[in-house]
Amino acid sequence: MAENTSNTKSIVTKADCVDFLRDFFYASFIFIRVILIPVEFLWAPFTKFVLVCFNIYIMRLISAIFRLIDGKVCRCIDLRYIDSDFPATASSVNSQHPEGKFYAWMRAFDLSIAKGNDATYLFADGITAGDLCQGGLGDCWLISAIAALAEYPGLIQRIFITKETSPFGRYTLRLFDITEDGGKGKFVNVTVDDRLPCKCDGGFPRLMYLSMDEAGEIWPLLIEKALAKWSGSYSNLDGGHCAWALATLTGYEVDTYINFGKDDNFTKCNLQPSKEEPRNPHKISFRTSSVKVPAKDMFEILVESDGADYVMTCGTGRGKDTVEDSENGIVQGHAYTLIGAYEVGEHRLVRLRNPWGSFEWKGPWSDEHENWDKYPEVKKKLNPTFADDGIFYMSYSDFLNNYRKVDICKRAVNAYTDLYLDVDESAGCIGPTKSCFSACGSFLARDGCRLGCGREVHEGDDLRKRWWARSVTYLVKDFKGRRVKRKAERGGSTNMTGGVNNSV
Repeated sequence: MAENTSNTKSIVTKADCVDFLRDFFYASFIFIRVILIPVEFLWAPFTKFVLVCFNIYIMRLISAIFRLIDGKVCRCIDLRYIDSDFPATASSVNSQHPEGKFYAWMRAFDLSIAKGNDATYLFADGITAGDLCQGGLGDCWLISAIAALAEYPGLIQRIFITKETSPFGRYTLRLFDITEDGGKGKFVNVTVDDRLPCKCDGGFPRLMYLSMDEAGEIWPLLIEKALAKWSGSYSNLDGGHCAWALATLTGYEVDTYINFGKDDNFTKCNLQPSKEEPRNPHKISFRTSSVKVPAKDMFEILVESDGADYVMTCGTGRGKDTVEDSENGIVQGHAYTLIGAYEVGEHRLVRLRNPWGSFEWKGPWSDEHENWDKYPEVKKKLNPTFADDGIFYMSYSDFLNNYRKVDICKRAVNAYTDLYLDVDESAGCIGPTKSCFSACGSFLARDGCRLGCGREVHEGDDLRKRWWARSVTYLVKDFKGRRVKRKAERGGSTNMTGGVNNSV
């Protein structure tokens, strides 16, 4: 009697081999990623804090040597840096009509000494909007944008390649050119000296534009000068758009919503530089889109943007940008920082800052208004502080009646974006070391584990493109998801050794 036996055969197809190799390499990458977690855990604080601290001490040593020889070799020689690309001439102040105009250009150190300080500082006592003092230039749009960025000091620190006061008077800042790389934009370095234009009216020269605060901090003055050089002259900063300043100073995408007054809708717009003068903020225009947001829904965008820690500014309608044109405390033709949007019960409020540092809204929900006592639950939730500092609250309905434009800078928010070494120069020699230890400890305790093990990645997230920065959690989830998807598409099992078909 003959017995027929069907042999079990394993049939491995070409597709199975390809799948096996893909799974093998993906699993190997996950393994390597796990091994590198300790390296990543220490890499961020090392590069952001330790190396910066070391560089600061190197520069301080060079500065000390410079101070020893400056003025002692030859008193007629000034060894400080002079920016020949943006000279101390009338054309740098007013590029259109420089004829017959004379200005005194003073070093920042000399101006600080005149205020009674022993020195000048790039940063002192932290970065706050209070460091900004608007001068005679009509650049409230720029001051509002910088003040908005100052809510997140790391964004200001990112602008400065030079981290401390330079005895050479030489500072390098990083700006974003929105016209480069086929319209995608790219970061470029801009170097300036610390000579600043001043008025001479019989007394000691006074700064023409942004004023120096009492502590002698100069970071706002240097940002203003870098942008003046970038655009051609200081006069080119006399009028502009917050959206341009936010994009140029951060490199992030900026959405602008404008109510053109034809209806209650806000139209979403994008920056459109001039082809002839792409860096001139005077020549910037807006390209409208088909996206229209009803005024009643715009508040939800403000709340979501505030919750996402985006940077926001807003602007009023056309006007003279003067106190005389502002009976209710809101200046027409003026830019403000939009600090936040809040919904408490049935009340919708926004919080704003006037870049002048004074002159506030006089209507409902203004400082000391009766509404704060009438609705104690709102006061308890928002915990407002009342002072003549330019910061005030107002209802969203009043906001719609007074403001026509909102700019939202969609900054990246993760454990890396706001890392910076906060060094108080007035703390002396121990300052950088103290700040370094404090920053490293805070980072490792608060954000370290999250970097390697817990970051979620969503569709459209930049981390989907930067595969090396994805978390292990995401990689394992993605690995399983690929295998499940492949199984569903083929209608069979998929494993690391390929598909196996048995026949009897």
